[in-house]
Amino acid sequence: MSRQRFSQRRSGRWGAACLVLIALLLVGCGLVEERPFTPLAQETGIAVGDPFVDFYWEMGGPLLFGYPLTEPFQAATDEPLLQYFQTMRLEFNGQQVAITPLGAWAFAGASSAVGLYSPPDDGRSRTFPQTGQTVWDQFLIFYEAHQGETLLGLPLSAQINEGGMRVQYFENGRLEWQPELPVQQRVQLTPLGQAHFQSEMAMVYQQITRNAGPIAAADLTHATVLTSVRAPILYAGDEQVLTVIVLRPDGRAVSDIQASVTITYVGQELVYDLGRTDAEGRIQAQLPLADVPPGQSILLDVRVYAPDGREIGRERLGFRTWW
Repeated sequence: MSRQRFSQRRSGRWGAACLVLIALLLVGCGLVEERPFTPLAQETGIAVGDPFVDFYWEMGGPLLFGYPLTEPFQAATDEPLLQYFQTMRLEFNGQQVAITPLGAWAFAGASSAVGLYSPPDDGRSRTFPQTGQTVWDQFLIFYEAHQGETLLGLPLSAQINEGGMRVQYFENGRLEWQPELPVQQRVQLTPLGQAHFQSEMAMVYQQITRNAGPIAAADLTHATVLTSVRAPILYAGDEQVLTVIVLRPDGRAVSDIQASVTITYVGQELVYDLGRTDAEGRIQAQLPLADVPPGQSILLDVRVYAPDGREIGRERLGFRTWW
């Protein structure tokens, strides 16, 4: 980490105004409507694989799954075909498409939950005898409106307060209650597809898809930038690690290429020099976030540069702080 360089600008009211302007522009582009919070909704340039495309659109498309994070691939020759999306992972066994139970994966590793909620006496609720858990209010409306038995599976928990957010775990996902959003967007799916890919499969996928050895950045005019963070939801005391992978359009890794990240949250902006990619086209850096307050949506804007200083690739992603 000898090439780290930091600069911080306190933008005050002007920064807040800029964030509002950006949000309005994103609404105008139709992005906020699909994924209003992190990870930032944007085309990844990756198509939904043929075995998954009908299921993807029938079950809600980018509004519920987000955008593809990977091409379809097999982690091993005897395993099903996989494709990761922001909130889910789909599997194809040669006959049918299924949703990976990432909600169960996340629930097994969840921090201690506090503040259990109970269904209101005057509201409609639904108890699932298979798990003994109950779904009610806006979570139940969302569940029934979006083929919950198929999309989410059975509930694994009650509504709980986790890191200051009201959530509920299901076999295939986690629902979040975000009352600050417009009415139709207040129930959100946690980006568990992104979280599982980052923690379990990112390096495997890179190894599988890399076509050849690394090349230098000389004469490169455009690069594909893959980014991930260790914790899409960052809790107190945890370290946030950013991984950046830089590839040529043909999939080959690019070594010795400079990268930077701009970290933005309400009222502040931090510019961080990430250094240069290694022989695998990769950079990993711990982000300086000790002073970030809880309950923030953090936007990361990663840029990579040719040796002559030209920007040749860019990717944005985000995460939240809760503690």
